[in-house]
Amino acid sequence: MEKYNHEHYSDPTPRVALGKVMKDQAELEAIGNVVQIIVDGEPVAQGRPRFARRGAFVSVRNPEKSKAYKQLIYTKVLGLLTSGKAKQFPKGHPLFAHIISYRHIPKDLKKKDREAAESGKLLPVTKPDTDNYIKIALDALNKLLFRDDSAVTTVFAEKRYSRTPRMEITVCSRYNGDCIKDLLSEAVEER
Repeated sequence: MEKYNHEHYSDPTPRVALGKVMKDQAELEAIGNVVQIIVDGEPVAQGRPRFARRGAFVSVRNPEKSKAYKQLIYTKVLGLLTSGKAKQFPKGHPLFAHIISYRHIPKDLKKKDREAAESGKLLPVTKPDTDNYIKIALDALNKLLFRDDSAVTTVFAEKRYSRTPRMEITVCSRYNGDCIKDLLSEAVEER
């Protein structure tokens, strides 16, 4: 009986073919996968880590407020995943993230400025920085919604004022043009 010869036989083995089909199916499912997370309450930006030297070793400690907010996002997403309302994105699949941080309207604003803040014409140009909101959101989703946050190739982030402070995070495939177009057109229309 002749041995299986890869040089003369171009069809893949059944195991390889099945693996390819399953990978292709996961990629197709990932393209349609859109995960939306809303975390109620005042958004918390990623704080600066604190370093402490202990002899020859240096330890790093994250601020408790940042740690607690990451845990809040983590439990929201874990609930979506376990209930089947969301699926984890496959490894190596490029992703798009849209993050909106709605901050409370400061009480010391004038009436005219408060109205402008509510309508979206006045935006928060104060600290914390937008990139710190991005960092806390992606860190919380890392290894849960996607295997590594390096898979997020495109990020669109905003800071806004609102009567109901919250953080809205939407993650979809970079190949899902409809999702990206809808999210970006909503952002432009609101201006």
